Order: sequence, then C-alpha cells, then structure tokens
Amino acid sequence: MSAAQLQEDEHTLRISGDLNRETVPDLMLQLQARLQQHPGEKIGINLQGVTRSDSAGLALLVECRRLMRLQQGSLYFEDLPEQMQHMAQISGLTDFLQ
Repeated sequence: MSAAQLQEDEHTLRISGDLNRETVPDLMLQLQARLQQHPGEKIGINLQGVTRSDSAGLALLVECRRLMRLQQGSLYFEDLPEQMQHMAQISGLTDFLQ
C-alpha cells in the first residue's frame, strides 16, 4: 500500500498514492485545510498519481466538491484514474465529477 500524499502548485492540488479507508481520513484533513485557504476560487485536483482507489477515494472527491461550494468556490478534477471513473459511473456520479 502506498500512502496518499498531497502537493500544491498554485491553484492545483496533486494527490498521489492509494486512496482507501486507511489513507483518506488523514488526506481529507489536509485537503480541508488547503481548500479553506482558497474561498471563492477555482481549484483543480489532479489525480494522475493515484495508484489505487476504493469508494473512500470517491467519497473524498464528493466531500471536496461540497466544501468548495460552501466557500462559494468551484472545483474541477484532472486525470481521474480509470478505476475511479468506473466507480463514478456505477454510482451515478459521472456528471458530478465532470
């Protein structure tokens, strides 16, 4: 298992590693702190470095989008891994993640 990591480049947050029920809680705390620094802004989350994900990873993205909406900002996702795209399709969240 590869620990999830978060890096920031201006208005893009880059997530890498495994997203699962063990790694997502700590990553969510990091993301909340970073997203709160950008109220009203448009922020991207790049997922190119994600090696594996389960439903916890998908829930993480949903929660990030909710947080940005509460702050009057917007969020978009880049390089969503195929595995996460498939889970989103099954869950009916494809449009939500676009």
